Formats: sequence, structure tokens, C-alpha cells
Amino acid sequence: MTAADAPLPGTLQVWSDIACPWASLAVYRLRAARERLGLELDVRVDHRAFPLELANGRPVPPLADEAVQVLALEPGFGVRPWSGEHGEWPGSFLDALGAVSAAKDERVGGLAASEALDWALRRALFVSSRPVGTAQEVLAVAREVPEVDADALAGLLDAGREAVRRDFGLVGELGIEGSPHVLLSDGTSVFNPGIGDDGSDDPGVWDELLRRALAPEG
Repeated sequence: MTAADAPLPGTLQVWSDIACPWASLAVYRLRAARERLGLELDVRVDHRAFPLELANGRPVPPLADEAVQVLALEPGFGVRPWSGEHGEWPGSFLDALGAVSAAKDERVGGLAASEALDWALRRALFVSSRPVGTAQEVLAVAREVPEVDADALAGLLDAGREAVRRDFGLVGELGIEGSPHVLLSDGTSVFNPGIGDDGSDDPGVWDELLRRALAPEG
């Protein structure tokens, strides 16, 4: 791991796959807690890739039905069943993950653009049934995100895909258990925050994680 890979103070590093319903639940709750605490300008989100297809060695299976159940925990997300209107469920999300990584480039919009694109892709998938597995559909979503320069992003998708594979190469070293997993600069490392193996659910964990991200080191 290089210094560039380490979480920075004031940043929540979120490792996940856009296809993962539990990750979208986590991101929704993170964003809601940050807004409620008035920390939108103080705590940023650095999205890193935990590609399920590389972890499992096979295409991502349809997760739309699971998403309806999982995201029903937060009605504000607005999850809907997969309509099939725009196509079949995509088996690969490397282009989507790569675009989120590439959007961190200042020519595209930086970390704010990356976070906005990640959120837009999750909602496109689980609310609008858009098959965001192709570069074409990813860029179509990107053009709807004000923070993103989609033309600049189009030229960086190859680099983004390389970044996804590099991220995946770090998961063992960093102890990333799956999607979602949160790292903070103080050493906090949490898999699927608030969700217990016993079925317990504590959304309030995000308040504490945000406060830890905000606190100065030392």
C-alpha cells in the first residue's frame, strides 16, 4: 500500500461494488447521516473498488430482487423491481467501477465528481433498471451528473479499469472483507457497518464513523 492508498483525515474510504445492494444501503445511510450532521463540506467519500466478479471469479448474478428487500430498509432510496425496460441485468460492472475511479481525476471533476457519479449509477441501477454495465450506459448516466465532465471521463475509462484491478489487488493487504467495507485514517476498519451477523441493524453507526473521519489525528 502506498500513501496514496491510505485513507485521509476527513475522508471515509468506502470499498464496494455498485452492483451490491448492501453497499447501496450503506452509501444511502452515509449520505443521509452526513447531511443530517451538516458535514457535507467537511467529510468526503473516497470510493474504492471491490469488484464482485473478480472476487467470485464469475459474472455478477442478478441482484435486483435482493436489492428490493435490502433497500426496503430505507424507503427514501426509492428502490424498484427490475423492469427489463432498458435491457437485461449486466454481468459485469468493471466499466462502472472504473468510471467512478477515473472521475477522481481533476479533469473530470475530482473526488466530488466521483462520489456524485457513484450515487447516480447506483440509483440508475436499482431505481431506473438501467443496465450500467457498459461504457455506453455509464457515460449516458455521467452526462446527467453536473459534477462530471463526461467528455473527459470518456478518455479515461481504460485507466479507470486498470485502477479497479489495482484496488482489487490491495484487498488482502488492507483486510477488506467484502462489499461494503469502510476504512478511516485512524485505523478504523468496518465491514458492512451497522449490519450484524445475527441480523441486527444499527443505522446510527454512520454518525460515529463520520465523527471519527472528521476528528484530527493524534
